[in-house]
Amino acid sequence: LGFRIVGTFGFLLLGAAFYIGTTAGITNDLQLLTIVLILYGAGMGLVSPPATEILVSALPSEKQGVASALNDVLREFGAVIGIAIAGSVFNSSYRNSISEIGNFPEEIVAAVKETPAVAPMLASSLDEKSFEFLEKVKQAVVNGWSEALWASLIIALIGALGFALWAPSRESSQENLKYEKKIKSFLQYDTVTNSIIIEGSKSKQKLPVSKRVLKSG
Repeated sequence: LGFRIVGTFGFLLLGAAFYIGTTAGITNDLQLLTIVLILYGAGMGLVSPPATEILVSALPSEKQGVASALNDVLREFGAVIGIAIAGSVFNSSYRNSISEIGNFPEEIVAAVKETPAVAPMLASSLDEKSFEFLEKVKQAVVNGWSEALWASLIIALIGALGFALWAPSRESSQENLKYEKKIKSFLQYDTVTNSIIIEGSKSKQKLPVSKRVLKSG
């Protein structure tokens, strides 16, 4: 199918997963989460291999180690940027929602604004308002996740557009492969054999190690 079609479809699946995730509420069961995870996993499975292959194939075979390292660096960098964006959007939306939860003690609102994890402990001091308090905190968390998923959806659509416009098609990928094979057919190599000596407490062993070296001239 080519990198362009596979990668674009993968990003669209990611976008679908994020969109469905934005529809989740505090009463949804695990079926919705299962659908989101399946679409997300399928999308990542279709996006990652073409992206890796495009990067690795952009460098000659003798620099594949550099290409692999660069691929790992870009993958980690992208993950950091994505987490930072989604986390910032979630935090902003969550804190705004908590600021509007109603008439509750200021110190309790300030504490739960820092983290929703303390909400169950704080709710015990509110007596008859504890259930209402917990429900509003849950809704604030859902609002935060919804906004974060909308941001992720926009990023996924940008990725799909980038793949659709600039990723190599099937024809160009095949042409690049033919060109690389043609170049390799003109290259000649010599086999160089060296030895590694392994010394033990009672014996010494000499192991031959061979490698191919490109002929000069």
